Formats: sequence, structure tokens, C-alpha cells
Amino acid sequence: MPILGSFGAGSAGGFGQRKGAGGVEVDYLVVAGGGGGGFNYAGGGGAGGTRISYDSPISSGEPLVLNSGVSYTITVGSGGGQAAAGNDSGISGGDLEASLEASGGGRGTGNGGGAQPGGSGGAQGGTGNIGGYTPAEGFNGGGGGNQAGGGGATEVGGNVSPGPTGTGGDGITSSITGSAVTYGGGGGGGGFHARGPASPGGIGGGGPGGNQGGSGTPGTNGKGGGGGGGGADNGGSSSGGNGIVILSAPAGSSWTVAPGTNTTSTAPDGREIATFTVSGTAELG
Repeated sequence: MPILGSFGAGSAGGFGQRKGAGGVEVDYLVVAGGGGGGFNYAGGGGAGGTRISYDSPISSGEPLVLNSGVSYTITVGSGGGQAAAGNDSGISGGDLEASLEASGGGRGTGNGGGAQPGGSGGAQGGTGNIGGYTPAEGFNGGGGGNQAGGGGATEVGGNVSPGPTGTGGDGITSSITGSAVTYGGGGGGGGFHARGPASPGGIGGGGPGGNQGGSGTPGTNGKGGGGGGGGADNGGSSSGGNGIVILSAPAGSSWTVAPGTNTTSTAPDGREIATFTVSGTAELG
């Protein structure tokens, strides 16, 4: 998985700003696709990397500066398929000096598999924050065995010991839309009779693991949740949840978004919100 989201060099305006005057400060929430849970005696997938500038303890404190009448490309990462890594999400193009991106979650591992890094790491110790961001876009997967939990946006995935299996790491709550919603939960570990039932996914869309012989539950779409790991005795893997991109402009602004699957709304405090559940374009009016 590539390490994305390097900052542009030599910009007089700083990250997100074009050189010269003008522009509107726009807050963002960018969540990448979650990693899929593993197959058979397996761990949960890591949540998609989560980057945010609005109302959050992991806020970068750096809103984007966008210019009116300019089209910006929005990429919404899909969740990883069964036992596969998630895909990246981001904002690019127009007059931005550098892309803003978040990394897809690492897949959960099955019996005999190794850990995989990602925005949040897959179970069995997969490394989170593969993009190297400050603050971190996600945390490591749990360790101690196959059935650990996937990492979340604010918490390491649970270890197998003391068990019974590892819970997915929790995500982050944001009110960027005007309502508090939690994103970026890791997937839970699968169950095994000697260790007990499967573990729940992390708060924020992480899928629970499957009990012995059962499949894990997919991560929640629109939250970048990691998929739950399959239980012992050939329990099936699960997919990660798709990501999301949300932009918040000051009151009095307007958004034009494409395609029509994406939406605009007004928050209770008057901010204008653009929500992207599929890749498209945004233009500020």
C-alpha cells in the first residue's frame, strides 16, 4: 500500500492554500475504506485512516483553503473485500498545493497469516498511521494471536490475551455535520470454543467477529469500519466499510457536488455541508 498525502514544498500560502490572496477556509472529515476481516480463526480489519479538522481531539487544526468556482476532486475509498486492504480517500486538484489523503485500513489476518499495516492496522499487530501523519490517522491492530481486534481511529485493537478475543479499536466522534457521529472503528476478532465467543467491533462502524464456524460482520459503509474476523472452523471473512468525505464551509456559502448521489445540507449553526459517499467533484460558490 503506498504512503500517500505528502505535503507540498515551497508553498508561500501553506497547506491547502494557493499562492496569493483569496479563498475560504473549509473544514473536513476524510475517512478511508476499512480493511476486510480475516478468514478462519481470524482477526478484525483495521479502520480506514481518519483525518479531521473540525471539533475533534485528533484535529489537525489546519482547515483547507478553497477558492470559489474551482472544481476539486473528491475520492471516496471503498472498503476492502474479504481479507483485503481498504482503499484511500482524499481531496485533490483545483488550486491545492498538495492533496489531503487518508490511508485504507489494513486487512485482518487468518490462521497463519501475518499482520498488515494501514490507516489503522489489521489484527496481529498491523501498524497504523501508515501515512505518517501528525496527529495519527489511526492506531495499530491488536496482538497476541490470530483473533485480535483491528485498530481504530483513536484506539489500538484489543489483544487476544486476556481475551477471549480482541475487540476492535474505537473510532472518533465528530459533529461536523451538526450531529455527533462516530467514524473509524476497527473490526472484532473471531470466536473459538476454547477462548469463548467472538468480540464486538469498535465504536464507529467496526464489524463484530463471527462465532465459531460463523463469518465476521462487514464494517459499516460511510464510516470506514473494519470488517470482523471469521470464527474458527472455517468461519468466513468479511468486507470493510466504505469511507466518506465531508466538507464544511461557512454560513452563506454554497456547494455544487457531483454525481447526484452526493448531497449538500445546512447544519443547525448555518454552516454549509457537502457529504460524499462516492467519488466525485465539489465546487464552492
